[in-house]
Amino acid sequence: MTTPTRSFLCDIVDGLARIVFNRPDRGNPVNRVLPRIQPCDGRTEECEDVRAVLISARGKMFSVGGDIAAFERQSDSLPSLVKHWTEDLRTVIVRMKQMRAPVVVAVHSHVAGGSVSLAAAADIVVMAKSARITAAFTKIGFSPDTAQT
Repeated sequence: MTTPTRSFLCDIVDGLARIVFNRPDRGNPVNRVLPRIQPCDGRTEECEDVRAVLISARGKMFSVGGDIAAFERQSDSLPSLVKHWTEDLRTVIVRMKQMRAPVVVAVHSHVAGGSVSLAAAADIVVMAKSARITAAFTKIGFSPDTAQT
């Protein structure tokens, strides 16, 4: 099974559900398509044939977090947009926690913003020694991204 989107690639092969962030040209931002990253129509936790989930990314960055370019394009509706995207990310994290299969996130480089919360929700996080974590909002005195603690 394959669920292609512009931002993510998803497939299940031999019991491994692979989810790959696929916007390396933009730093793999997360946006409204986030709920669709899970194979099995968003019900990976119910898929009997999924024995493990691997989340990785293409390109120089694992993920810059929120899609700032989209925020700028939709500045008139920014509060609503941020609310919906935060709800979407929370939904994905809750689904990850409910899965029978273990979720592994492979962070090969920089991870920022809400993507830090996504990675932290995994059962196992494997990080390259050169990888960096940035909780950007704390640097401007704002509340942590997507409830990071």
